[in-house]
Amino acid sequence: MWFVLVTMQQTRMMLLPFMLGMAAACGDNDYIVDGPHHQYVVSAIDVPGSYSDAQNISVDLDGDGRKDNSLGTILVLLNNSGLDVRTALRDGVRSGGILIGVDLQSVELSNNAELVGIQPYIGTAAVPPPCLSSDPLSCGQHLDGDAVIRVQAPHPFSYATGPMNQGVVLAHADEIPIKFALAEGVVVDLLLHDAAIRMSQMTTSEARAVFAGVVSKQDLQNVVLPQAVMQLRRVLARDCVAASGPTTCTCIAASAGATVATTFDDNKDCQLSDPEFYDDGLTKTLLAPDILDSSVGEGVSFAVSTQLVSATLSPSAP
Repeated sequence: MWFVLVTMQQTRMMLLPFMLGMAAACGDNDYIVDGPHHQYVVSAIDVPGSYSDAQNISVDLDGDGRKDNSLGTILVLLNNSGLDVRTALRDGVRSGGILIGVDLQSVELSNNAELVGIQPYIGTAAVPPPCLSSDPLSCGQHLDGDAVIRVQAPHPFSYATGPMNQGVVLAHADEIPIKFALAEGVVVDLLLHDAAIRMSQMTTSEARAVFAGVVSKQDLQNVVLPQAVMQLRRVLARDCVAASGPTTCTCIAASAGATVATTFDDNKDCQLSDPEFYDDGLTKTLLAPDILDSSVGEGVSFAVSTQLVSATLSPSAP
């Protein structure tokens, strides 16, 4: 079936039903999945409010019997340190900056099925457009359950399959792409390796999904953490000032900047240096690779919980 892989990698998208039917050939999966297709778009991304919450949405990625979500605990740290990650993700989804489609194929939605297929997509546009105007309150127009989501061709090896047990699917793929936000208007692209998708509470109109996988050390160091440090510095500069000399940092009371200063600004100069963030004891503990033998070597586990609403997925224009 090599010719399918070449077609998927070297040509533009054709008709979506054809694309969905052939997607399973873009990985190490030779099984035939039966049943109708159900299509959704991510309508919300949940941010864990505590370290225990982060573990509750985790997935065992390396088969050691323990649930993995190390990067989720880092998000808790960042959120507690002054970054409003939850609002950034909400606004990113509602504005269409984070546009993720999901195609589920299954003979069942609530009981048991021997094999279910899940194909995630990165969206490029929506009809109706996400926002009516520049006012953020006008956004979310594509999340009412009847939108058409224009999507890119599926990432190679991103087709996930697995069984459904009592209405819960746990499917695996080599890697899946996702979009994420750490601050308002700052969306980053991540590739989850040795990935898993857990879907539950599925109906024809909505569902829940957890996307999980290994973030490579390279992506962590070059994509996630530089953005985190940049946004923490922005918050510190907005809310704090070195008012009485280089070792006195005065911040607006109870502000996010005050939290950043208390957590990381060791020398009280109202600046966040790389060592102050990267050498912080809690940061070093949370950043330690917890997946040691993945397809990309050492990496950090990540799992994110999402809500889905029904949509129609359609290929983006050439």
